[in-house]
Amino acid sequence: MSDEEIYFESDDGDEQQVVEDYQEADYIEEDTLDTPEKKYKAAKDSVGFDDYFAIDTFYDVYCDETAREKIRRKSLKKAAITLSQHDDDIERILGALTDICQAYEDKFFDKDDLFETVTGMLSNLMKSNSALLTFLEAATEKVKLEGIDQTFFIDLKLRQCELMMLNQDYEKAKEYLTEIQPMLHFPPKEDDIIMCSSCIRFLTIKIEFADLFNREDKMINLFRQSQNISQVSLSTNQKALLTKIEGIVLLKERKFKEAKEQLFKSFELFDEVGSVQRVRVIPYCALAEMLTRGLMSLFMNPKVIPFKQHEKVMAIEQLYNAYMSNNILRYNELIEPASKLFSDNPFYHQLILEIRQYVLRGALFAFCRSFQRVGLNYAAQKLGSSPEEIKKQIMDLILSHEIRALYDPKNDQIVIREAMKPSQYLLNTNSMIEAMENYVDKMTNDIPIIY
Repeated sequence: MSDEEIYFESDDGDEQQVVEDYQEADYIEEDTLDTPEKKYKAAKDSVGFDDYFAIDTFYDVYCDETAREKIRRKSLKKAAITLSQHDDDIERILGALTDICQAYEDKFFDKDDLFETVTGMLSNLMKSNSALLTFLEAATEKVKLEGIDQTFFIDLKLRQCELMMLNQDYEKAKEYLTEIQPMLHFPPKEDDIIMCSSCIRFLTIKIEFADLFNREDKMINLFRQSQNISQVSLSTNQKALLTKIEGIVLLKERKFKEAKEQLFKSFELFDEVGSVQRVRVIPYCALAEMLTRGLMSLFMNPKVIPFKQHEKVMAIEQLYNAYMSNNILRYNELIEPASKLFSDNPFYHQLILEIRQYVLRGALFAFCRSFQRVGLNYAAQKLGSSPEEIKKQIMDLILSHEIRALYDPKNDQIVIREAMKPSQYLLNTNSMIEAMENYVDKMTNDIPIIY
């Protein structure tokens, strides 16, 4: 039975009858709350209307040693969780935390009771950053000092790490990670779900660190380590982060189509939770899109449009536009600012230069159509390239029959040939040949066969 359900169970006829009698009354005066059961029911019904009356009444039941142990235990849980909805009363919330830990130490609470109550309080406190931080500090200190449970301590410390990462207090987050690392077992046993979950949370935080400080090799190593852990339930943010790294690994393996799919999936997951990490994925998505020779503009997607002018997106969006329009001069200007989005990583810089060859090819194709004869040096000057690049690309265009041209080595020129026009005398050749074939077939069929 959950915390939200009433304590009284149908297998106890006397207590069930008390509840029914209580429900039949229009209201109950305070002086009629003469049993723990009536008090519990009155407190439960007051949650959301008069929380502090409910909290005080729950505490009255908890402190009543004549009450049954089960109702006292449930009253303390409800009091603490209800109180945590009022994050401005942090001192009293910390007092409730002390009561919970004392209940555990006195064996009045078991481990599940403790975890359930503290987790419920944490959920309520998440709307207040400062209250959550204060509560976590107190909770981890109490759990550590009283030696309550190591797995619970790890969980609380990881929550602290996640909060510090959100607050961009990276030094504190690093300190917490260092403290709990000796307590984790890599790789964890497959049947130890709690340890598997803790290890995944630990690794995703470390991946975030590596990502923030552009340590891509370490990030990929941590990702590979996470792949050796048994499948556990992941938060949307964790899924997004691991999917992003998977996309980056596929990029490095030159599996551009698969990389594009994973990277955009990562963007959508980050976007789903409103994470600032989503803008950091867009440059990778754009790069993968260009490498697959995609023609559907990523930046026309309604989910991406709001971030086009973001400082971490603008350069790659402009590069993408130059790619789409085969504007080689503009593309050349944007290579350096776009490379900086990837922290001047040589691998991504090389990919940007690789895409440049696609753009140059398209620009050269359009350029040559305006001439009958053009020098390589002139074309190189106009297209912001070297004569060697122009020669390589023009030869490829000629061999693929995309343009009809010859290379004049003596004058170092490209000679554009006119497209051959079909002879007027041969316009009907195909139809004449087809008619002749049909006639021959008919004659053959009409000749009798003599045996």
